Amino acid sequence: MSDDSANPHTDQRADAQAAGDGATVAGNVDTGGGDFIGRDQIIGGDYVRGDKIVIADAAAGRASRNRATMLGLVNRVWVEGVLDQALSAILPINVRLHSQMDAVDQSAWSNLIGLPQQPGSLLPAETNVASIFEEMNQSLLILGEPGAGKTILLLMLARETIAQAVRNAQRPVPVVLNLSSWGTRRQPFAQWLVEELRVKYNIPKRIAAAWVEQDELLLLLDGLDEVAAPHRDGCVQALNLFRQENLTPIAVCCRIADYMALPTKLRLNGAVVLRTLTPEQIEQYLQAAGPALAGLHAALARDSVLQELAQTPLMLSIMALAYRDQSGPMLESGPADSTEARRRHLFDAYVERMFSRTARTRQEDYPRPQAIHWLGWLAKTMAQQGQSTFLIEELQDNCLSSPRQQRLARVGSRAACGLLLFLAAMMGAFCAAWIRTLGGNPIALAATSISALAFGAVYAINYGVASGLVTRISAIAALFGTFALATLIGTLLAWMVSGLLPGSLLFGLFIGLSFGLPGGAAGVALADPRRIALSERLRWSWRRGLPGLLLGMALSFGGALVMSEDRATTSILANLLVVGPPAAFICAMAAGVRRTEYVGGHLRPNQGFFEARRNAIVLGLAVFLSIGLVSLSIGFFHPTIVNLSLAVGVGFGLPLAVSLALYAGGGVCIQHMLLRWLLMREGNIPGNLTRFLDWAVSHIFMRRTGGGYIFLHRTLMDYFCGK
Repeated sequence: MSDDSANPHTDQRADAQAAGDGATVAGNVDTGGGDFIGRDQIIGGDYVRGDKIVIADAAAGRASRNRATMLGLVNRVWVEGVLDQALSAILPINVRLHSQMDAVDQSAWSNLIGLPQQPGSLLPAETNVASIFEEMNQSLLILGEPGAGKTILLLMLARETIAQAVRNAQRPVPVVLNLSSWGTRRQPFAQWLVEELRVKYNIPKRIAAAWVEQDELLLLLDGLDEVAAPHRDGCVQALNLFRQENLTPIAVCCRIADYMALPTKLRLNGAVVLRTLTPEQIEQYLQAAGPALAGLHAALARDSVLQELAQTPLMLSIMALAYRDQSGPMLESGPADSTEARRRHLFDAYVERMFSRTARTRQEDYPRPQAIHWLGWLAKTMAQQGQSTFLIEELQDNCLSSPRQQRLARVGSRAACGLLLFLAAMMGAFCAAWIRTLGGNPIALAATSISALAFGAVYAINYGVASGLVTRISAIAALFGTFALATLIGTLLAWMVSGLLPGSLLFGLFIGLSFGLPGGAAGVALADPRRIALSERLRWSWRRGLPGLLLGMALSFGGALVMSEDRATTSILANLLVVGPPAAFICAMAAGVRRTEYVGGHLRPNQGFFEARRNAIVLGLAVFLSIGLVSLSIGFFHPTIVNLSLAVGVGFGLPLAVSLALYAGGGVCIQHMLLRWLLMREGNIPGNLTRFLDWAVSHIFMRRTGGGYIFLHRTLMDYFCGK
């Protein structure tokens, strides 16, 4: 044992100095496994000295944490959430593999040494998919009949490669994706990968793009056959082009008939085909199940159509669930004219049996016709959108039944945000007027309160103008336009009251900066939101916030001049003390607060909605309370202007708090709730969608993948599409 490792009190500073300038020691670790150079273990650009991780720099530390997060996420969602549940729900069946080397384009790999080169060569029963993947230089195509177990085999490969990546940080990070959505966007494959990582795993685009560019991912791609038929060959060509430019390890799954019909073959190193079950394997399965499947056992012995259906593990498992404890004659009474008719009868029986599962949920909550209609709508929507995983927060207005309903969803959400801004500005101005005239003339209070309507209207008008302009011109031009409009309105109102143009121009500038810019910024930020801001976090940027602070200081000086009727220095300074801190705070917050994504995933249903709602509430309350505390502190130290200070704080604080709350997530929450209400009114979803989806999981119609949901199998999804 070395001296360093023998001494438990080794100075961490010495470790850092030995690592090089800027290195830090990140804590104790288990050093078992991995690649070693001398005494030091390599871990993703860092290394281990003794029992300490020595991190070369902060960026490497972040990269290591992001990698660990992604590995844990894929393992929880796909291995623990799907694979382990699937394997525990069925009796184990050892599905045999055979190589199919002519299924791939091997023009560049004619001298490849590894698996048997003859098409159809049966592989040994003990062959492990991870070993095949390694022998094929981490480039493999998996083919099979529907329900043969392609996805299960792919997830077994995910389990093995995740374990390898945990042990060795030089290994790429496995990520499971479904190709079905490529057909809807038809982007360059690298661009599609970045978008899928953002949507499915909540990976920021910057990080996802770096991972794709640097070949740090191991792509496990399911569902090539789920790409729309007209675009399936285009997907293969996009994949081949990506393979020419990247050395990313890859495994692809597809139904064998759909793949063999394609004119273009994938440029991979090898292919395997899952064999259908032999009569001996089916016999072993039924005998292991015991008397509960005696009726199915007897029916299979006499029914050739049932025998054909039972040749895949999926259909055999569904038979075991649907026909459990039923007699042979009852099973043979079903339609036998075709395999497709018998398959529909089988799924009818399966659905009927699953509806009798009342142990985990109450059946009376969802009547059978209504539940089947909802599942049918969901299956059709997922098929039309090219989705394999359903995320509640990813519902879009194109799920609605007509263009009229879609326009209603878009216009309604924008109108709701505008109404909230109008009410916030009006209430803020009314409260400010009430505080300012507290104990004064009621007539003055009434007259001043009327101006609250004008302030609210200016705020809402600028929001509406900006949200309309931003879809036609740039965001900067839309903001400038709303600022100019608010300034013009303020100038005209002041000139009509006072008749003095210079003071009216200052007042108009004050209105433009105070109400025009915030209202316009809200309109630009919330114009036609298309999706929930998935699990976004808020951060503060001094680089952006400092210019906002300077703008607020300039704004407060202009406001102090407007409020000082005699233009005396003492009056200007007093007003500056009142207006300055709130105005500076408002502008700094508006400029410095930014939405930023984090590496994580959807671990609970509708997580994006809850994150957006939390962001809106937290930021809105924080801004309003902060401005209120600043106003109270000014009033405490200067009692003579306490009313004025509170009036300014409330008048500015309330509309600003609502604006930032809508920007931080409240706007997309409104859009999401309105969309779900319209879908519920159409009868396509229940009131509590999450509860219904969990009910579908408990009845083995669907499975949960983190915060998303997938149908038990594509064939079951196709069955519900026909309902």
